[in-house]
Amino acid sequence: MAHALVTGSRGESQAGLRHRVSAALPDNYHVLRTATAVDVRGMGGTEGRPSVIIAGHDDAGWTMDDYVIPRLRSGLMLATKIMPRGRERRRGLLGRTGDRVARRAGRR
Repeated sequence: MAHALVTGSRGESQAGLRHRVSAALPDNYHVLRTATAVDVRGMGGTEGRPSVIIAGHDDAGWTMDDYVIPRLRSGLMLATKIMPRGRERRRGLLGRTGDRVARRAGRR
């Protein structure tokens, strides 16, 4: 399962971002939850902006790297691929605490 942190524009509401992201995603991806301040810490330029975490699986060309992230970016939403760590990775999902989320540093 692939995950990404999606950040909207300053002044945009969380509900507005969730709606915009949901409308842009293919059926094999969904908005998992609202991102917390801990999730975005250290991810330059995201502080003070609404953020959500999306999750899903690649299917028949609808992939995170080749479709989802470019589509979100074309709608002026910053999308960064992330990976769960530890117990969340084994379960295949992100936990409730954002400190267990790490950015996938430079790996594709």
